[in-house]
Amino acid sequence: MDVQQFLTFGTQDALPPHAGQRILHAGAPLEHAKGVVILLHGRGASPEDIIGLATELQAPQLCFLAPAAAESSWYPQSFLAGDSINGAHVASAHSVIEALFDQLGKHGLGPERCVLGGFSQGACLSLDHAFRFPRRYGLILAYTGGLIGEPSAMFEPRGDLAGTPIDLSAGDNDPFVPWQRVEQSARVLNAMGAAVDLVQYTRLPHTISRTQVERTRRALLEHLGLAP
Repeated sequence: MDVQQFLTFGTQDALPPHAGQRILHAGAPLEHAKGVVILLHGRGASPEDIIGLATELQAPQLCFLAPAAAESSWYPQSFLAGDSINGAHVASAHSVIEALFDQLGKHGLGPERCVLGGFSQGACLSLDHAFRFPRRYGLILAYTGGLIGEPSAMFEPRGDLAGTPIDLSAGDNDPFVPWQRVEQSARVLNAMGAAVDLVQYTRLPHTISRTQVERTRRALLEHLGLAP
C-alpha cells in the first residue's frame, strides 16, 4: 500500500484550515502494523518533532502517523480561549483526526487498535477528541494538556469511553497548562468511563521527559498487547 496516497486521501473531507496538510509516517508499514499511533505536535512545532517518539518508544510493530497543523499551530490562542477565537481551528483539527480514524477503520484498524496522543496543543486536542468523540480507544496519550475551553467551562460528561486508558501527565506549575485544568480533565474523562492514569511531576519544564516516555512505552505494551 502507498501510505502517502492513503494519507492524502484520508484528509480530503476535513474542514479548513488544516485540510490537505502533509502527514508524516514512521515505524511499521500500515498493512503490517499491530496498531497505529497518531501523534499531534505542539504549537510552533512540526510532525518531524513529534514523530521522533517513534524511535524513543521502541515499538517497531506499530505504525506512527503525525499530521501537520497549518502554519505549525492547531489553534491560534491558548487552549483556554473561547470558541469565537479557536473554534474553527479546533473543529478543523478534529475533522483531520476523524478522517484518519475513518480511513484506518476501512483497513481493519479501528479506534480500539489506535493510540491518539501528543504534547501541549497536541495533548489538549487528544483529550478533547476523546471528550467530543467518545468510544473505546486503544490509548489516549497526553503530555501536558487539558480539555479545550474557557477557564469557566464545566465539560458535562457525555458518552461512554468504555474503559479507554488515558495516560495524562504534566508539571505542577506549567506556564501554559494550569494543573487545575489537568485535574478537571481527568475527572470528566473518568466520569465518561475512561481509566485515567494521572501523574504530576514537580518542576517539570514545558517538555517531554524521559520518565514520561518510559511510562508510555509500558502503556503501549500493556494496552496494545505488544511483545516487550
